[in-house]
Amino acid sequence: MKQDGIIRIDVGQVLKDRAPRLARFIPKRLVGVLERLICQDDLNRMLEENAGKTGAEFCRGVLESDRKSTRLNSSHLQSARM
Repeated sequence: MKQDGIIRIDVGQVLKDRAPRLARFIPKRLVGVLERLICQDDLNRMLEENAGKTGAEFCRGVLESDRKSTRLNSSHLQSARM
């Protein structure tokens, strides 16, 4: 799904587009679980942060975004253990 030239991932919309007959029978709760399973919000954030970049520059930007996310998550885990 594109919005303002930025690619976004939307599991619910993909299900509606690819399997419209089945999509109405899939519980919203299951769609939410799938969104969390693939880390939809994190992926969309990385895509937004690196919009306009291409090729190797895009790859480096995504890897850097992922490193920031990993550092943030590990610091949350360490503070939660204390």
